[in-house]
Amino acid sequence: MKAMQWRCAVLAVLVLLSTGAAAFAQSAASAVALAPAVALAIDAAARDAVAVGDVPGAVVVVGQDGSVLYRRATGSRALVPAVEPMTIDTVFDVASLTKVVATMPAVLALWEEGRVDLDAPSGAISRSSPDPPFARSPSAAC
Repeated sequence: MKAMQWRCAVLAVLVLLSTGAAAFAQSAASAVALAPAVALAIDAAARDAVAVGDVPGAVVVVGQDGSVLYRRATGSRALVPAVEPMTIDTVFDVASLTKVVATMPAVLALWEEGRVDLDAPSGAISRSSPDPPFARSPSAAC
């Protein structure tokens, strides 16, 4: 289960940080640097997420007090009609991230409370709600 926690945390950070990548990309180089071991771990997590197909690409930016400590792009920003490499100045459509940014913390909170089993099939999760929509009669939905 620790692997699932790590994977969810890394993906959440990648998604949240990628939304501000364009602004950070324009910042001047920072005098403060991220510890090399931390930078290597972030690189590995981003590359692994791309390699296993969790995301086509990612931009990771770590900042502190207005300074950029770490900035890296990996993977692809487009796959169709042609593959385009991810760049640090890629602008992301925030509307497409809303589902992930809103849903992930809610599901993880339910998981922490023991109310959701992340390894269960999705049908089992939806059936655990008090009044699932598929259990209502068609006339009740009108």
